[in-house]
Amino acid sequence: MVSLRTRGARVSYTNVAEGLQELEDDAPAPGSPLSSGNSSAFEPGEAEGSGERDRDDADDLELEVETEPEVKREPKTPGRKPRGGKAAASKRRTPGGTPAPAADTPKARRPETKRGDVTKVDLGTGTRSTEKAYVRSSLNAFPTAYRNLLRDSSQALARGSGGRDRTIRSARLVTTFPPGPMLPFSTKLAAAPKPRARSEVVVEAFGGSVSEQIERRRTAARETAKEVGVHIPWAAWRGEGWWPELCSSGKGKGKAVDDGLPDGWRLREDINFGLPRALASEIAESDGRAYAAPSDPVVLYFGPMGAQRRLAMAQFDAQHIESPTDIARGFILAAGGPVWGLDWCPYPERLGQGSNYAQYIAVGTLPPGFDPRIGERVAHNVPGSIQIWSVVEPDASATELPEGRAACEVVLCIDGGPVTELKWMPIGGWDELSGGDGLPKLGVVAAVQASGGVSLYAVPSPLALRAASGRKDGPIYVRAEPVVRLDIPDATATCIDWMSGSRIAMGLSNGHIAVFDVLDFGPDGSSRYTPDPLPSVYTYIALSAIRSIAAARCAPGDGEGEPDYSGDAPYIFFASYDGSSGMVDVRDPGVTIDHNRARLPCMAVAWSSQVSTPVYADIDYLVVLAQMRTALGPATYYLSPHRGPIWSIGTSDYHTMVASGSSDGAVNVTTTSTGFWRRKQAGMNFQIMYEVDYDEHTGEYRMSEGFLPESMGLEDANSKNKKNQQFRPSKADAEAPTDGEVGYIKVAMWPKQVGIHRVTWQSGGGIERAGWLASAGYSGIVRVESVRGRYMFGDGP
Repeated sequence: MVSLRTRGARVSYTNVAEGLQELEDDAPAPGSPLSSGNSSAFEPGEAEGSGERDRDDADDLELEVETEPEVKREPKTPGRKPRGGKAAASKRRTPGGTPAPAADTPKARRPETKRGDVTKVDLGTGTRSTEKAYVRSSLNAFPTAYRNLLRDSSQALARGSGGRDRTIRSARLVTTFPPGPMLPFSTKLAAAPKPRARSEVVVEAFGGSVSEQIERRRTAARETAKEVGVHIPWAAWRGEGWWPELCSSGKGKGKAVDDGLPDGWRLREDINFGLPRALASEIAESDGRAYAAPSDPVVLYFGPMGAQRRLAMAQFDAQHIESPTDIARGFILAAGGPVWGLDWCPYPERLGQGSNYAQYIAVGTLPPGFDPRIGERVAHNVPGSIQIWSVVEPDASATELPEGRAACEVVLCIDGGPVTELKWMPIGGWDELSGGDGLPKLGVVAAVQASGGVSLYAVPSPLALRAASGRKDGPIYVRAEPVVRLDIPDATATCIDWMSGSRIAMGLSNGHIAVFDVLDFGPDGSSRYTPDPLPSVYTYIALSAIRSIAAARCAPGDGEGEPDYSGDAPYIFFASYDGSSGMVDVRDPGVTIDHNRARLPCMAVAWSSQVSTPVYADIDYLVVLAQMRTALGPATYYLSPHRGPIWSIGTSDYHTMVASGSSDGAVNVTTTSTGFWRRKQAGMNFQIMYEVDYDEHTGEYRMSEGFLPESMGLEDANSKNKKNQQFRPSKADAEAPTDGEVGYIKVAMWPKQVGIHRVTWQSGGGIERAGWLASAGYSGIVRVESVRGRYMFGDGP
């Protein structure tokens, strides 16, 4: 029998179906092979195997495995009479037609039936017989053989290799820290990154076996986690994230060469696919406005609290961030409409000398009044646009207003409708500035459009475009055609992610995913765009539209268990509007690995290559890290709370910081290290980078910043604490809370004007730019900032 226990710590948990709260909650029988135990965690400075881990399902779900169904005998009450009394008893007749004996005669008593027995009557002879049957519980029916199998399996999982039994509590204890990026080498900075200058990057090659490399990285990550808080300092950044194009020798083993890299390995900035250059034609600004129609200027109160300024930001305006601390510095940009597409361009730093080492970011907006719906398509001739912004880092050492610059350089005027998501080709899409015909490419960007498909566009370099046009300021409007278009006839695209430099995965409105190979590689190493590509994988994974997907970028294993670094990423982590999230192996797409199922949709997922685990948003509006395990399912760790549904989660290839944007208008930053190290019932460490408010009467916005780092317990973050529960009067009209921390009471419905739709870290410009964070939402205000932390104690390990 399987019984679901009510949550001890979360008595008002909303994901328990009505009626299940009253299931039996008696103590498990002694010697039960499965018990919930307590969650366990690692604490800095303590020995492995001790501590309590903050695991989500440790106190919530308990399995009780029995070998036989529960049997309850009917109570024997002295002098009990059959229903209907003696009159009813005398009317019963035997199969032969004679009256039945009296009820108080021993021979007349019917055989006692027990719970779990089934009475069968032979219609020919009228004889009765009883047979055993399993009891159907409130959750499911489990035959005895299956329950015995569960018992034997649980005992086998709790038994060590030497035959010594251990408790389930110790089996659930995670005694190892995540190993970090799964590569045989690592990169780090030799000195603090400087604005408008190249940084020195040091390559450390690991020797030994794969297990020895993992242990070496794990030890370094453990020591670093003891010294950092919410923000990770530059000295603790480590790379690189794994991509199959980085390795050209299969297993990627070999001695280090002159550049420090093992034989057969390359860095991202050294990979170039040699794709055709951009073919784009400049159009007049008056014609371009039909593709990028601006909304009214945004009135924004901005700056440190107590000294905020009132700004009226029109489309393509930019302002410096005057942060009260040196943790963040950057710009705010006015895109001119609700932002749903946002991504940093992966451009080598060595090519930025002529542009003052500028970084580039693509922005996709919706026009005023446009409200797309899932599964609906617009005509292919409906206009849309993609904005390309440049960001030159400000100098923090300046005595007055920090130097720097942010401007909209290019507006791609495209057909197919507005853009709802953007992802740059992660590797090899750029061109050298000199040589070749046509305009050199800044990169290739994939865009999900309202027409239902995904289009790939070659974006021309702003430097080359300005040199050809002679314009020195203001955005240049360029008419662009897709180099590749991906479309599924019976479904619309909802989300995308790159699995490699040439392979892209697409979530669909019909609950399917499709994987396309968009490049063809010749035997001589040349490459070209695949004409009219068909999906190499097309499979059903959910009951409704796919909300978010993330490629699980970990190298596949070969037959010997060694990582095949040149193989494609085999896994995709997904979340659907039916409330399910899970993982699918594209090598065997018919089987989906269920991860979580809830009554509300999971709106955002991401993959952290630093700890090789997925990150997702749960129905309590918390950012959750899920360490995938094979024995007892995923171990979950809470990272950061929000007060409303989470729209987006951002992770980096170079550090463990996790950013999240929510419908409550807040952008939070935390780190995966706090999840693994935190003891049970310890607070979650995070910091609100900024928060957006909206005045419905005046139509004005306010951006508040300068928040201090916080530590919040799980009960407070869930609003389950009694002091945080909303006061519910008996009156028909709702009243505001009168007690407790009102700021942390969670609400599902927030004004759409304050929502933060996208957050993303800069992972394509090298480790020196890994601290740059971009976020944007419905207001059309894009915030880009450089986030850098400090060690808590001295200079770190």
